[in-house]
Parts: sequence; structure tokens; C-alpha cells
Amino acid sequence: MKDISFLENQILKILKEQGETEAGAAEEKTTGPGRGGYKKSVREAGALAANNPTELMKRLKIVPVNQKEDLKKLFALLEQASGGHGAMKDVYGSPTARKHQKSGRQGVRLPVKVITARDGMKYIQHTILGAQNAGMVKFNKEIQVEILGSDVLAYFSSKPKTWNIIAKVKKSKPKPEENKSEQ
Repeated sequence: MKDISFLENQILKILKEQGETEAGAAEEKTTGPGRGGYKKSVREAGALAANNPTELMKRLKIVPVNQKEDLKKLFALLEQASGGHGAMKDVYGSPTARKHQKSGRQGVRLPVKVITARDGMKYIQHTILGAQNAGMVKFNKEIQVEILGSDVLAYFSSKPKTWNIIAKVKKSKPKPEENKSEQ
């Protein structure tokens, strides 16, 4: 009797875990970098992205992106960034396009190796900023770069931490009726 009860509990536990992993993709949430300063090398990359973006693009071996859609532009830029410079090849895996199941937001996910996801996120922010400042790419939408698990996710949204949030449809307010009965 104990054996049957034990087996039932184990089976229920496995089924519950499977359900959580299937639902996990829809429930994934991004996070920000948290508190604290960045390493000197991360700050220097940020200064280069702001003050001398052409030099940063030259170091990263990034050339102008000639795609029409924003998602394709972002993917091409991150593909160049993760495959160009030797250090970037070691730090980032191949980018993959992502679409959140519930919110419908689209973005690009980059696996991070060797360094922390926090530092990886900041380097990608600097890379995107540098590419825009150097004229290598121009986006029509605002980009958010955040941590997703142990990876970095860049997606299109006007507000941070909205990867998993379904956009609300604005309701139109009824027009106030004029005073029909004037007595």
C-alpha cells in the first residue's frame, strides 16, 4: 500500500513538473540588472559607445545593417556582435528570435557564457547604442535589453520589463451628452 501511494505521488510530481515547464515559456519574465555599479571594462565600453561609437563598431567588426524590418535589423546586429570579435564569440552564443506566447512581443535572445548575465546585458546595451550612434542601424521602435533567465533578451517596447505583459487596448471614452432637456 505504501509503495502504491509513493508511486502515485511521484507520478503526480512528474506530471506537475511537466505542466510547469510547458507553461513556463508563457510565464517567463525579464529582470533588470539590479543595484550596484559595473566593472571598469563595462563602463569603458559604455563611454566608447557614447563618445566614439565608430571605433567601438570597428573593434566589434560590425558593418551597417541593411534589413527593412526592425526585428531582422536587431537580429542581424546581434548576430554580427556575437560572431565578430574574439571576446564576443567567447561570451555570447548564437542569437535566436523569440516571441512571447501571451504578450506577442518579439525580440532576440542571446545566451551568455563566461560572464554574468548582468554584465552581458550591459555590453549588449552598449553595442546597440554604439551601432545607432555610429549610423550602422536605425530602429523605428524603442528597444529594451533585459535579463531572461541566464541569457540576455533584446525586445521592442516603449517601457522596460514589459516582455510578458499583454498590451492594453485603450478604451475610448464616451462623449459627454449635451443637455437635451432645457426647461
